Amino acid sequence: MTISLDSQQLMRYQAQARSPVAAYLMLAVFGVFGVHRFYVDREGPGIAQLVLTLTLVGLPVTLVWVVVDAFLLHRYVVEWNLDLVQRLSTDTTLTV
Repeated sequence: MTISLDSQQLMRYQAQARSPVAAYLMLAVFGVFGVHRFYVDREGPGIAQLVLTLTLVGLPVTLVWVVVDAFLLHRYVVEWNLDLVQRLSTDTTLTV
């Protein structure tokens, strides 16, 4: 049985796509540590949030940052998923 190229790309997309629900759960539980930013491939700001939180002096800044992220996180997830579509559409390593 062979799987069409479109089906393979769809399966890879579904396996690698980011979920807004998972991202918001990470924000709610581990928001001050920047875990949600690592999830959507924004490691730089995630590391900054982690360092600020661990220094305790930067914790108030991180708390404000988390509130701002609550409004921006959906866009980050959509951008990740659109970038994934772009990567998969140009990927030539799929086999038929």
